Amino acid sequence: MKSSEEVVMAYVRQLEDMEEEVSRLLSENRILKGRLEGARRAGTPIDSELLSAGKEKDLYPGERHEILMDILKSVRKDMKDGTRRADILDDLIKANPVSGEPKRRSEAVKVALKGYRGLDDNTKRKLAVLGIEGNEKHSKHYILRYYGDSRYMVTMTASGSDAGRGGLNLASDVVRNFF
Repeated sequence: MKSSEEVVMAYVRQLEDMEEEVSRLLSENRILKGRLEGARRAGTPIDSELLSAGKEKDLYPGERHEILMDILKSVRKDMKDGTRRADILDDLIKANPVSGEPKRRSEAVKVALKGYRGLDDNTKRKLAVLGIEGNEKHSKHYILRYYGDSRYMVTMTASGSDAGRGGLNLASDVVRNFF
């Protein structure tokens, strides 16, 4: 049986070993944080990123991810199978599932604008849920803005003349410019 002094000394050695490990890990953490900061300043993607994030922010959760994946899928359709580029795109598409939010929003815009005759409160409400504001009227037109951003605007007539196609054409413009 060990004496109490031997037990205490064993704990002291174990504590010293743990303190050494903590010190080593803190040092390693400082080095890695420095590398990460340097990579961010240089604009270089870090190990866990494929691309740098850029300055644009999502207007709704996951927006940029969804748009990038839509673009990759579209480009992939025109690509020959069995090429390195196709294999990389297939891998990225498989590894990055999407919720389909842009498609859902596109369908909601089409429903909201089908048979468009004028920007009534019900249509405004349906568009507002999608981040589309139509409060600004100029002469016989409204200006639709996506999340209030003046870079993303569509002009719509104050009163639709072609109940069948007018709303659908407007919906196509909105989808093309906003989603």
